[in-house]
Amino acid sequence: MPSDVDPYGICAAPRILFVDAYDSFANNIVALLQQSLNAHVTSIRIDHPDFSHSSPAHFHRFLDSFDAVVAGPGPGTVANPQDTGLIPSLWTLPDEHVLPVLGICLGFQSLAHAFGATIERLPEPRHGIITRVHHQAHSLFGDLREVYATQYHSLHVNLGFPLLSGVPHPPSTLWSPSTQCPNLRPLAWDCDSAQNGPVLMSVEHVSKPFWGVQYHPESICTDSEGARIVQNWWAQSSRWLLSRPSRRHRRMRNPLAKSSAAGQDFQHGIPFAKDTCWDNLHCRLVQSSLVNRPGVHVEYKCISSAENDVRGICELLEIPGHEAAVLESGLNKRKQPIRGETGSKSIIGCLEMERNLRVEYFVDGQVLELRVGRHLLHREEGVNIWSYLKHLIELTHVKQGPADSPFWGGLIGFVSYEAGLETIDVKPTPDPNARKFRKPDLAFAFVTRSIIVDHISHRIYIQSIRDGDGSWVQSSARKLSTLTSHPPPKPSANLSSNLKESSVSIPLSNSYENKVRACQESIRAGDSYELCLTSQTTIRLPRTSSSTFAWHLYTRLRHLNPAPFGGYIRLGPRGSGIDILSSSPERFLSWTRQGRCQYRPIKGTVQKKDGVTRADAARILNSSKERAENLMIVDLVRHDLHGVVGAGNVRVSKLMGVEEYETVFQLVSVIEGDLTGRWAEEEREQEVLLLRGLQQQGVVGSGTAPPTIIGNPEDSSEDSDHPASTAASSQTSSLAPSPCPSPCPGVSASHPIHHSSSTTMPPRLRRETAANAQSLHNHEGDDDAAAAPEEEEEGEGKEEPGHTATKTAATGIAILHASLPPGSMTGAPKKRSCELLHAIEEHEPRGVYSGVLGYLDVGGGGDFAVVIRTAYGEGAEEGEGRREKGGLEGRCGWGGDGAEYTRGRVCRDGGEVGECIGDV
Repeated sequence: MPSDVDPYGICAAPRILFVDAYDSFANNIVALLQQSLNAHVTSIRIDHPDFSHSSPAHFHRFLDSFDAVVAGPGPGTVANPQDTGLIPSLWTLPDEHVLPVLGICLGFQSLAHAFGATIERLPEPRHGIITRVHHQAHSLFGDLREVYATQYHSLHVNLGFPLLSGVPHPPSTLWSPSTQCPNLRPLAWDCDSAQNGPVLMSVEHVSKPFWGVQYHPESICTDSEGARIVQNWWAQSSRWLLSRPSRRHRRMRNPLAKSSAAGQDFQHGIPFAKDTCWDNLHCRLVQSSLVNRPGVHVEYKCISSAENDVRGICELLEIPGHEAAVLESGLNKRKQPIRGETGSKSIIGCLEMERNLRVEYFVDGQVLELRVGRHLLHREEGVNIWSYLKHLIELTHVKQGPADSPFWGGLIGFVSYEAGLETIDVKPTPDPNARKFRKPDLAFAFVTRSIIVDHISHRIYIQSIRDGDGSWVQSSARKLSTLTSHPPPKPSANLSSNLKESSVSIPLSNSYENKVRACQESIRAGDSYELCLTSQTTIRLPRTSSSTFAWHLYTRLRHLNPAPFGGYIRLGPRGSGIDILSSSPERFLSWTRQGRCQYRPIKGTVQKKDGVTRADAARILNSSKERAENLMIVDLVRHDLHGVVGAGNVRVSKLMGVEEYETVFQLVSVIEGDLTGRWAEEEREQEVLLLRGLQQQGVVGSGTAPPTIIGNPEDSSEDSDHPASTAASSQTSSLAPSPCPSPCPGVSASHPIHHSSSTTMPPRLRRETAANAQSLHNHEGDDDAAAAPEEEEEGEGKEEPGHTATKTAATGIAILHASLPPGSMTGAPKKRSCELLHAIEEHEPRGVYSGVLGYLDVGGGGDFAVVIRTAYGEGAEEGEGRREKGGLEGRCGWGGDGAEYTRGRVCRDGGEVGECIGDV
């Protein structure tokens, strides 16, 4: 069997180099290439040090390892060499090194610029906009029908044609090369905007194997016809390669083809840290009876109770006033979960000041501290905190426990925005108050005793993962059996008095509006698609001797603004710890013990007031602005997830659906992934079965690669037996994708976006593509026989740059690490957007706000919410007083004015703060 075949005996298709310009959709393109072409894809960044500071010959030799190159999208402009890096060198390769190249967005603009075009600002930027693409059904668009595609760009290519406006279709003069750019042939145009006029969507070089598209074929809202340009590109590329035998002679076997993320736990690379600290930590945990020995089951008791009020349980167990870790699923007025699919269970961690371990991490210096109460057990600098968390969960793994309980024990806490920035190599500015209020950027309590409240079945689980802790389980169960109903919370005299004496500092409107305008200028310049601007309101409180002040404030917040993801976290000793009071509506990420994960980003909010109905909300949220913001985050999340679980294991089961909550309507999408890789394997098996059936019927030859199959979701029963999508509601819903109305023009409800990242390929084109790939393979086997040994010997044992996209075993912590900070709080592309926001927000740390709050379960699950609609306290409770902070955020697009965004910010986030500090 030839060496370049997959386990099914099918000839491997192209070996493609992807040049990543730091875009937040890059992994979606890699997945599209892998699934559409069965391609072996290697990725490098535009500023890869091996090529940025070496001779061009070194890069040329590296390119000879590949069949073709895709130059990806990214922020910035071709006028700035730092934004394009290696991409321009692709268009000036010596003839003997030329190979097929597809440029996408920034890569497309670079191609056009290299051959005479100018790059200019659009009067009306196109970010997250889906429009019809006009084409003439040839070259990249051969055999394609009507195309609807997603655009993300503020700049456009000008080939030198006379300016036109208001034309519904491109005139005939726009289909031939212009005088200014005689080497570029237009292939597609967008005529949707009268203000912009015809905008170039695609070109090809008249003599070289260079093609480009302005739109994003990988976007979830680009239809299957628009995504098929990838197959068309490779069909044309393979024909060009077949006509260049000298090119094939130089193509040597790429060492990266055999490599994986060697030395790394998963694709995004959390290096495994072995340290004597782990031996010391393990001894302390076992000696202190904090965890079971490996393999021991959870000790628990399940009781039924008509009352399942979290506030009542916490007060019965005297949790307020002490360290606490409470994650609460909000209830409506009927005492039912606000949304069953987001969670129907609440988690109460029963902490003991002098026994429970705390893991604290400080970005400045990468300092890890392990603490119990006020005692420091261990301190270490230069730590990879994600490796530590992963190791701690593995060390304390428990195999058996109540199946209906999402949390058996483990870590409950938060990851700040600054800790998230570290994961994308954005260095935050140290907090100027760090010396006065030294707070960790990441903190978790290791919870060994817990109570789970099921708000649907009215069951309460009392659990412990301590060795021999049955007496606590039984005594706690007896105590909870006495639980009685609690009336709605009434503000205590102490709470009312302190709030009336508080001072509130909110951002000045003029200052905020200036920041909005700075964001919009960055977007118009092409540096970002969307920016999530934030500011903070500070509430200064008088001295208080009450240890339950924060708890009463939390119960008031939850009463006034119930939301699916409530949280009361109090970590550290009184007077020096941190309080988090959260009423978040947005799930960031959850994953089950069975390896299914889910994101639920929210973009778009309508308040329930003045008689606003669901139909009214749907009409408002159906605006292009709201849909564009949501779409950008969906594509960003898909990118984050693809980077860990790989192609074929990412699905969108809800795209821009309107969901109703107690006080608002929101536009929500649901993105799901399979950490086990089974989705991709099942899809591949289906393809092979279909191929064999077609071969038996004589429809295709024996050397043909299989078509990609997209099933009808209404006919599919896949995943029907799997547990719920969230660890917090493990029996309430399935992760199986379901059909939903499409918010994308030209995309039907049965389009692949709703249940797979695959795209369909017409059988004729699939046969042609596969035949060309097989022919290339056969030619290499004959023509390269003499040359190959010498070239392989030359490269043997050398470590080539880049990483090869391979399927790896993923973990929940890997997904969490790869997805921070939350895209709904940054914008896209994430790295450049965070750098811009850091400057625009005047280097003010966001802290807990814009981070995530949740748990890591010793059984393997996890669930985190975005920290919004949240107050967090720091400082002393006695002496100088205490600061409570609340974040306010607004998504900045290119349109609207600063005052509009200020009103939206106050309406959306200021309401909860105002309700808590006023009318008491």
